[in-house]
Amino acid sequence: VRQWILRLGLASWFVTLGFFWIWWLKPDHIGYLGSYIFATLVLAWLTLMPMYFLLNVHASRKPSKLASIPKRSRVAMVVTKAPSEPFAVVARTLEAMLTQDYPHDTWLADEDPSEETVRWCDAHGVFISTRRGREDYHRKTWPRRTRCKEGNLAFFYDHYGYERYDFVAQMDADHRPTPTYLREILYPFADPAVGYVSAPSICDNNAAESWAARGRLFPEGMFHGPLQSGHTGGGAPLCIGSHYAVRTKALRQAGGLGPELAEDHSTSMLINAAGWRGVHA
Repeated sequence: VRQWILRLGLASWFVTLGFFWIWWLKPDHIGYLGSYIFATLVLAWLTLMPMYFLLNVHASRKPSKLASIPKRSRVAMVVTKAPSEPFAVVARTLEAMLTQDYPHDTWLADEDPSEETVRWCDAHGVFISTRRGREDYHRKTWPRRTRCKEGNLAFFYDHYGYERYDFVAQMDADHRPTPTYLREILYPFADPAVGYVSAPSICDNNAAESWAARGRLFPEGMFHGPLQSGHTGGGAPLCIGSHYAVRTKALRQAGGLGPELAEDHSTSMLINAAGWRGVHA
């Protein structure tokens, strides 16, 4: 029903727009040609901008939950830790990952794990990936740049991810996924053509105390909702670096993570260029 309401509204908008432009382009409206051309260009821009958003909304698709990945699939979740991030923050993320209702291995990609970190991970069944002491993964330039998430994750995929797992969900250290997160983000992979799944970045951890956090949800809502879903229906949704999931076969064929600071953007493009498609969960 909502889809038909949307189509009716879109059709009404186009009809109204058509009447306006037919009226506007009548020769008797031309007074001073220069002013008329300038006004026409402004009106054309004001027409095209909402058209882009409306067509994206019309093309939006929700991933189906009627099918799921094969039960034999090997799945992992990995969280990255930068040297400046306290382990207490990472521990909350790991605890949330361990409570997922879908079977998987939980990994910590740590630049330089402390003894406390190692003990905690051993006690909770968390695997550790570290590039400590590996100069080839501590390069001064891209790829595998030192002190950057790209190099940290590249080590994980090169040594564990590609060989051990079919699907990997990765996230930053300040995230706390709800128990159904992994199951939900894996649904789109039931389509064998899907190489990656992007997901909305919801910054509401301190929404009750911060008006800035509450306000951020509104301007970001358009991008993380209708626009990204619209790219699923006819384009390429962008992975948000803080968390997304990949089919390791697709990532490997694409040449790995994008070799830059904005690895999320280039990784999305590389996987699409390799012949796979993305879905926004």
